[in-house]
Amino acid sequence: MQNAPFTSRFAILGVRTGRAALAKRIAAGEAVRVRVDLVLDQRQSPDDGTSIEFSGCVESVKQFKAPARARKGRRSSRRGVSA
Repeated sequence: MQNAPFTSRFAILGVRTGRAALAKRIAAGEAVRVRVDLVLDQRQSPDDGTSIEFSGCVESVKQFKAPARARKGRRSSRRGVSA
């Protein structure tokens, strides 16, 4: 797969299945990283000088798992014990 010859900074995704659970996660401040396979087939807006909006058919959406947090090592409760 190669990079497209265009760039985008935002997209709107209409969520059907799982929308309530996703809404709760977003409302709780969580950011959910996904990859969307989208076939663009319609122009949705005129050129406003910055961008043109397009729409299309979503082929698939993949969710990334959150990266594992680094575990902190346990500290011994026997600090400074002398014999």
